[in-house]
Amino acid sequence: VAVFEPAQGYDAPLSPLGERAVAAEPRALARAEDGAVIVVSGAGARLTRLSGDELNPGRSVRLARDPRDIVRGRDGALFVSHMVGASITRVDPSLSEAKRISVGLTAASPFAPPVSRSRSGGQGYSLATITTGERERLLAPMVSVDPGDSQRPLATYYGPRDDGIAKHMPTVVSVETQTSELLTPGLVATAIVTHESAAFAACLGIDAVLELDATSRDPMATERRRFSVPAGPTALAIEPGRLLVFSQFSGILSSIPLAASSEPDAIALEYRPTKDVAQLAEGRLLFHRTDDARIADDGLACASCHPEGRDDSLSWTTPEGLRQTLPLAGRIRDTAPYGWLGQQSTPLAYVRNTVGRLGGKGLGPAELEAIVTYVETAAPPPTDVPDAALVARGERLFYSEQLACGSCHVQGGGTDGRHHRFGMSEHEFDTPSLRNVSLSAPYFHDGRYASLEDLLADRRSSMSETHQL
Repeated sequence: VAVFEPAQGYDAPLSPLGERAVAAEPRALARAEDGAVIVVSGAGARLTRLSGDELNPGRSVRLARDPRDIVRGRDGALFVSHMVGASITRVDPSLSEAKRISVGLTAASPFAPPVSRSRSGGQGYSLATITTGERERLLAPMVSVDPGDSQRPLATYYGPRDDGIAKHMPTVVSVETQTSELLTPGLVATAIVTHESAAFAACLGIDAVLELDATSRDPMATERRRFSVPAGPTALAIEPGRLLVFSQFSGILSSIPLAASSEPDAIALEYRPTKDVAQLAEGRLLFHRTDDARIADDGLACASCHPEGRDDSLSWTTPEGLRQTLPLAGRIRDTAPYGWLGQQSTPLAYVRNTVGRLGGKGLGPAELEAIVTYVETAAPPPTDVPDAALVARGERLFYSEQLACGSCHVQGGGTDGRHHRFGMSEHEFDTPSLRNVSLSAPYFHDGRYASLEDLLADRRSSMSETHQL
């Protein structure tokens, strides 16, 4: 975390005042009541307090995986959103207690017989608060997800459901900050801000900003207006009389007057992709594009299941059984074959096959290559510096004759490219890469292990003798 002092004039450089190392991938900042800076680290999954001019590190709190944004409530409590897991974490002002608030919804089928099913969710990139009278509400845009069950395997992963319940549904969850009560009864929004009674949500998949009624129990049901913006809206800010929208993919800042009759203005920033990254930029656009019939027949984007090129932490119902979403970023190169059953020999073949399984009409060769280029180039999550002594000891155990982990996960946790049968399963599964494995819970093809500790301690496992450790 770095602190800078702004000088006079837009062209003057910022003066650095100091910096402090924190857990990996700092994502968001908030101010504590006493002025201290609270930092949320994504890959490091930690909340850290920094105080004083020297940014002295204080108490820190371990969080669930993939935290993304933080806001401070009126009573001083801190609320943290998460990219996966359908939850918000509430941290008390003293940073002594962290409580999980589930924001998974329940959707009822409109068809007979009535079906009510609990849903998971993810892509919780942003948070905002709004106060009306004595009540303060937390607004959390996310995607409500139904990964299916064994009763309807053909109607979940491989296409639209046949009972009227969408696999992915955009929602803005409303939570009472004082009681943590979930109010919402019922678009990937990467940013949200409030102004008076309005909530403005930036929606990445449709390149639009939605104006919603922030006071409603279900803000997504009360859309007032929407504004088309350039590709990749990822940040919002309110200034007197206008809303500012930064579109990361196109490098354009849009100024939207809040008066209903005014049109947006666009300010081009310095962003000129060179020829060598033009294919990557196109792949990023295609990867995040929703409602494209060439990719999926129910409107999903690649990023719907692989946010930020990573994974949604869900195990999806398929005709072959549960299949956990694998992360892509940093785990594609030199890890052939692809898929849990290892049926595709190249990333290009796997992307083409996935589009077909999702009911897409098909992409052209250049577009498929662009997506593969983006996925292969996507940077893996950063990691904290581990204890060198523990790493050395773990390496000895990993390659020991007793455990022989390295016989399948060759070359430092890679893959032998072979198939293996486990237990009573009728399938042989491809050996997955272990790159960045600590950031991709749950584990195994069906997500049966919530943590690496659970996996290693399982006495029933036929994989190795790690339970004896």
